[in-house]
Amino acid sequence: MTGGVEVRQETGARDSEEEITAAVVAADPRVVAVFAAGCAERVIQQFTSSRGGDPDRADDVEVLVDAVERLWDLAASAESFGATVPLLEAFRELHGEDVLVDTEDIIAFEAVVTALHATQYRATGDPTAALACAHVIRTAMWMFDQNSPGSDRHGAEVARQREVLASGAVPAALVRAQDIAIGREWALE
Repeated sequence: MTGGVEVRQETGARDSEEEITAAVVAADPRVVAVFAAGCAERVIQQFTSSRGGDPDRADDVEVLVDAVERLWDLAASAESFGATVPLLEAFRELHGEDVLVDTEDIIAFEAVVTALHATQYRATGDPTAALACAHVIRTAMWMFDQNSPGSDRHGAEVARQREVLASGAVPAALVRAQDIAIGREWALE
């Protein structure tokens, strides 16, 4: 009855996605900003650990780290994020024509795309960018689970996204500290 289990898993994932979508659309923009920043924070360490040792990528690491740092500044202007979007769009991870098979390339790609969508949200206020950011990280965690028997990163990510959206007025610094810890744990696996 494997087919039945897969359908239930897909339905559960679809229900989770619909729930998160509804929550993002209904949330205060500041909550969505924290939500998107958290998504980027949880995966940035995977980029810095896979690309940080390459001197040719030092500028990219700096751009990405700065972008994620500024995502937590809820007073930062939309214009400042608008100027960062093209910098992230220029990352080589987004322009390769080859299918990504190397784990480090895949996680770097996921981190760049997540940060790009989070930055696009802050530049435009368009909730579809925050939803894209969240979708990328959920998909990345689902893919990780498929290759790591016993892992439930996808379930943990869905739970984290729900938690942040439900947190309301929880200080961004607390959410960030938690997301840094999650990102560190993921980077070590």
